[in-house]
Amino acid sequence: MLDMNGKVVVITGGTSGIGLTTAELFVARGARVVVAGRREARGARLAAALGSEAVFMRADVRVEKDMRALIDHAVHRFGRLDCLVNNAGALPPTDGITDLDLVDLDEALRVHVRGAAAGIKHAARMMIGQGRGSIVNVSSIAGIRAGVGGVVYSTAKAAVAHLTRCAAVEMGEHGVRVNSDSPGPIVTGIFGKAFGLADDIALSISGMGGSRYAANGSDASHKLCSTRATRSCTSPSTKAIRGAGRCAC
Repeated sequence: MLDMNGKVVVITGGTSGIGLTTAELFVARGARVVVAGRREARGARLAAALGSEAVFMRADVRVEKDMRALIDHAVHRFGRLDCLVNNAGALPPTDGITDLDLVDLDEALRVHVRGAAAGIKHAARMMIGQGRGSIVNVSSIAGIRAGVGGVVYSTAKAAVAHLTRCAAVEMGEHGVRVNSDSPGPIVTGIFGKAFGLADDIALSISGMGGSRYAANGSDASHKLCSTRATRSCTSPSTKAIRGAGRCAC
């Protein structure tokens, strides 16, 4: 077990799915966690359930001022920032390239790529001053292998993986690690919504069988954030994770 005692972690998209199980794992292993998301009431309940070492802040990753405020809040509340997990995401329509709606592509890039870039920008500024830190971007196997997901989602996730590599090269000399993990298909609320389920039903998936598989994605983020991550897991790295598999560093 990797000890995260006292580490300060920010997790976007932390109110369900991989983000929620990541928050639960980090708190269980001693971290102080800021959970971010757009569903304020749900986020407040989840933070309360996680205990005194977790707080919730409403933030929309598409809005840069929200991301800046999120990082500032974590540092103001806990005194530092050790790890950022850029997990927020959405599953756009799965139309093929000939039926592509460019509005869907624009929105996917705003959430996945622009959101991650904003998080990296403001977290890295803080971490450079500390001389260390770790940023983990949650990509997808669809960003590595063509044909696994729709063209919009796959393109956005591929961009996240390359954004990770670019940021890693730049940040390495400052002692800041930037990595990504790429889970395979995992049953979470996002996938429930994509198949037309109502919000309450889709979100409940995260508390059913899906949580067991989402835990594998959160375990990967935990390992990459840990100060005991080996040289083979430092920047730049993209780890592919099967839905029911594990990421081994």
